[in-house]
Amino acid sequence: MTDSGLPAQYFVPNVMCVQTIWMDETTPLCIFRMMKSNIDDEYWQYATTHLRKFLKWIKKHGYKYHFLFDLHEVDSIPLDRLYGLQQYLRKKRDVLLAHLHSSAIITQSHMLQMVLNNAFDMWPPTRPFKMFVHSYDANDARDENTGIPDATYSEVLRHLHANKLA
Repeated sequence: MTDSGLPAQYFVPNVMCVQTIWMDETTPLCIFRMMKSNIDDEYWQYATTHLRKFLKWIKKHGYKYHFLFDLHEVDSIPLDRLYGLQQYLRKKRDVLLAHLHSSAIITQSHMLQMVLNNAFDMWPPTRPFKMFVHSYDANDARDENTGIPDATYSEVLRHLHANKLA
């Protein structure tokens, strides 16, 4: 299923990607993927604009969705970026409560996992959430649509499907 109003993918090779795919006929999955720890302000602005357009589209059309923050290729994220993203999502709490089924994060870094867990201790997620730690290997077989290693992506999808709201 597609909808011409659904924001198109935003992709900067070897830097970042924000895309929406359909998990099934009625459930979009928004994937915010970082392939580089330090992202230029211009690229970050485009990516967060895409996320804003996606959430506006979700609210307008009434879809329930899942969110995946894919950090499996980076070992850090600038704290100001993480904080800004978290603050923006806090402002959109009404949209998250009404439309978000669940979310997941993929990371390869145990240090990044600790930083994210501390952030979530301060501002707990509003919906079911799970963090997946993946040992990065450039030779892993990858999902052709997302670039996420197959085994990890399968685990993530099981989590997302198990946490679908009525």
